[in-house]
Amino acid sequence: LFPYTTLFRSVIHPVPPRLFDGSLLPSLSTVDNFTALRPPTQVPGALLGQVIDVNGTAATARLGRSPGRNIAVIGSVQLDATSVLGAAVLSLARQYRPGGVSFTIAGLLDDAEDDARRVVETLRSQGHDVEFTGLDGIAETLAGIAGSIDGRSGSDAPRFLVLYAADAGQTRLEQKDPQTRVSGLDQLRTILKQGPERGVHVIGWWRSAQRVKNTLGMGPVDDIGAWVAFDVHGQELSQFAAGQVVNWSPRARRGLFFDRSVH
Repeated sequence: LFPYTTLFRSVIHPVPPRLFDGSLLPSLSTVDNFTALRPPTQVPGALLGQVIDVNGTAATARLGRSPGRNIAVIGSVQLDATSVLGAAVLSLARQYRPGGVSFTIAGLLDDAEDDARRVVETLRSQGHDVEFTGLDGIAETLAGIAGSIDGRSGSDAPRFLVLYAADAGQTRLEQKDPQTRVSGLDQLRTILKQGPERGVHVIGWWRSAQRVKNTLGMGPVDDIGAWVAFDVHGQELSQFAAGQVVNWSPRARRGLFFDRSVH
């Protein structure tokens, strides 16, 4: 059924039609879905971009405490990838009061470090708890986060690990600790697999689909529950789409969004 009062009001006071203009990139601060975000929230949602529709709907990935609730941004175009990371982080920040969430921002590529630091500065200006690390400190940072989710220490407070060019640290992360024989890559895989149920989520950018697979290893890819792909062809993405055939050809400033929990 339709609620008649709502339908009646919409006829008398119609919402002005919105024309989709693909040549315009909306500013995050002007997006209704963004400005409407308020704390507290039960299940936070990361805004990743604008869906191509007449309503200006935001593509949203919900990051609940269930397996696989991590986000990958896949593509070699830095501007597109860092735009998605920034939107995701800043939209999540609006859903928590200062002190209610922590962010770890890892700038692993020199060219993207300025983008990462701008997000850090914005979060700090809002009063949020944020840590920045570079390539030299990423292994230690991952070890600390992995330790906080395996029962040895820490709490279940929400935490977001944001990786700017995660694949840029692959060689460094493959190095094993001489005493424990555990590598930074092992720690990252632990965070991806066990983190979401403890409130720890990864939002990372990889510069190709194969580099995402290299990070995940030989096992299943369902530790990445949602992704946005840019200059990647559809046949490369089927492995991340629960076996679905992906018909997609890259286009400038256009991304393909997939969330295995809803799509």
